Amino acid sequence: MSLILSPKKDQKIAGKKMLPTINFLDSYSIKSWGDMREIFMSYGKQFLFRFEFFMSISLIFLLLEFLYEFNMYLYADEVT
Repeated sequence: MSLILSPKKDQKIAGKKMLPTINFLDSYSIKSWGDMREIFMSYGKQFLFRFEFFMSISLIFLLLEFLYEFNMYLYADEVT
């Protein structure tokens, strides 16, 4: 990330960089980076929503399994 924010273009690492240098004086460059940030943030929100949904479902199943096993343990003492 530090290579993106470097004020000068370094010719030695120019071939290795995947993203261009941010030109803070160019409004088009700033707008492009803002758009890219917005895309990444929206993707992150979708991922977070999906992750929270599946974690809540997993926790519900885990709780149900725990209650089932706990009830079986209590009833096993009564049967024997």
